[in-house]
Amino acid sequence: MKKKFLLALALMLVFSSVAPAVFAEDEIVPPIRQQSGGGLLAELQNQKLKAEAEAKAKAAQQPVKVLFTMTLKKGSMGVEVIELQKVLGITADGKFGPKTQTALVQFQVSKGLVGDGIAGPKTRAVLNQ
Repeated sequence: MKKKFLLALALMLVFSSVAPAVFAEDEIVPPIRQQSGGGLLAELQNQKLKAEAEAKAKAAQQPVKVLFTMTLKKGSMGVEVIELQKVLGITADGKFGPKTQTALVQFQVSKGLVGDGIAGPKTRAVLNQ
């Protein structure tokens, strides 16, 4: 019993000195101690909930890297065309037309590739870097 008390006391000291510096009292999740009466376990659960919520919020803000897997050429349509158009800095409508082809040729030449206007394996390798 004495060991459990000392462990609980040590945890309380550690978390009471670290947690306030990391989280504001009313941030993300309302504290459990206000919901259910408190205690060390409630404090630890609250800190875990706050950390999980903060990690999810941070992950949602990170841009997603698109992996180009299909050969894209004039007439292609879909999500990969939209992502290609974004990389090329042109209006992203999902339809590979003359503007996309011209922008792709310019991109290919700028990267030392053959400017054929087709996003084949070599162009995709550069796009996927």
